[in-house]
Amino acid sequence: MLNANTVNRNLVRLFGAFLLSTLLLVGCSSSDSNPTDPGNGDNNPPPVQIKKPQKITINSIQVTRTKNKAWDPSELISAWKKADLFVKLGQSGGQVDYSSNTINDVSPSGSYTFTRHGGLGGKDLPMTYLYVDQLRVELWDYDLLGGDLMGVVTFNPSVLYNDDEATTFSKTLYGTNSSRIVVRGTFKY
Repeated sequence: MLNANTVNRNLVRLFGAFLLSTLLLVGCSSSDSNPTDPGNGDNNPPPVQIKKPQKITINSIQVTRTKNKAWDPSELISAWKKADLFVKLGQSGGQVDYSSNTINDVSPSGSYTFTRHGGLGGKDLPMTYLYVDQLRVELWDYDLLGGDLMGVVTFNPSVLYNDDEATTFSKTLYGTNSSRIVVRGTFKY
């Protein structure tokens, strides 16, 4: 026959085992009651989606020499002859959309920024292009009988973009004939 102490001890053990199994079942439940979980089950946030620009706007073009030498070979022949610089901008293989004003008698060590047009009915910068367009910047020396092409750089706007959703940029591009061309502008999303 069982005495009352043995029965009480067995009931307490049985109740403890029941309580422990209930806690384990609730703790291992498959229902998701975590309000911070976005629903992917592992509490990791969804990946960040970086936007790509749709358009690019060129606000200014700056040119300098990468080597401190004459812009125009004729400067080496005659000390009074200095280069008279202007730039052109457009789609590669397409028409020129912007032809700048001319800056006369430039110094080889100078830096020159272009934003104004150079002719009647011309357009000032800024100029807007699609992000997928291939662009071309040409550097010219104006001469009385025509111009001398001094340097060219062709680029895709994607070389100006760093996957950082920036709205402005300033990028140095190296063209032919020791020219350094800095293109500044904005991205449109």
